Amino acid sequence: MNEWVTQFQKQLLSVDAIKAENVARVSEPLMRAAVLVPLVWRQNSLKVILTKRTMHLPTHAGEIAFPGGKMDASDSDLIHTALRETFEEIGLETTHIAPIGAGDNYRTGTNFLITPIVAMIDSNAKFVKNNNEVAEIFELDFEHLFDMRNHQSRSAMWQGQLRQYYVIESEGREVWGVTAAIINSISLRMSQYGGD
Repeated sequence: MNEWVTQFQKQLLSVDAIKAENVARVSEPLMRAAVLVPLVWRQNSLKVILTKRTMHLPTHAGEIAFPGGKMDASDSDLIHTALRETFEEIGLETTHIAPIGAGDNYRTGTNFLITPIVAMIDSNAKFVKNNNEVAEIFELDFEHLFDMRNHQSRSAMWQGQLRQYYVIESEGREVWGVTAAIINSISLRMSQYGGD
């Protein structure tokens, strides 16, 4: 397990680079945000922890998502943002989270620049969902989600433009939108830097 984590870490952007990143360096009027990509070992199988957003939220209601959100002025860096939002959404204590790296920034059509922070989670960690934001916390198989052969490219009209997006079907669930795009981006990085 530790050997796998070490190899995977080499395929990601370094934690130190993310901590040092200065928000002011982004010249465009983008809002910074971060999500946690939480991975946990379950009986020699790697799982990805995901949430299903509640139906009454004003944006992305009912969608499958990583815990995360907008960077606050009080956040010291984007890792802090991801950890804070994760605690607020699913009650996961920072003592159970070990960030190992980051994926590439993802720009949304709504002018957010999202940094995905990849982290290993203690298998004994407990979760307490924020019922206002999170309808469900669940886990899906890492190998299936991050296998690019399972990433379907689809298109749809949005705000008068034809947009391409990814969909990943797994265990009766459909992951799409920003979450699927982040998974696809990390998968591409894995394939380019020696992942299998």
